[in-house]
Amino acid sequence: VTDGYYCHKVDHCSQTFPSPNPWLKVDLQTSVTVLCLVVKTSEYEIFFTDVEVRLGSSSNFSNNPIFAMQSGQSPPSGTFLILTPTQPMQGRYLSFQSMVAFNSLAICKLQVIGGKPPIPLK
Repeated sequence: VTDGYYCHKVDHCSQTFPSPNPWLKVDLQTSVTVLCLVVKTSEYEIFFTDVEVRLGSSSNFSNNPIFAMQSGQSPPSGTFLILTPTQPMQGRYLSFQSMVAFNSLAICKLQVIGGKPPIPLK
């Protein structure tokens, strides 16, 4: 689902306060099969650095398997990132956590590509 508004200004984004390993969690309301995620980063490159993405059925995101990682250099500001797991995954809770010791985390647009199970995996 997406609303078509693609601003990368930080005041139009979901953003955490600076903290150790900041995180954001999305409750998709039901278990869905996810093929990939499209994430638009903010105008500040450092707000999407070394991010671990998890998807699963546990509301405690650390119990869910890793969906994808964005590691290394920060993506350029306002970038659309496509995050794809090695194979489609199912889950209700989608989380993003920066593995940087002290940082903010910002997501300006999130598009979940997939649907309710069962989706053919091949």
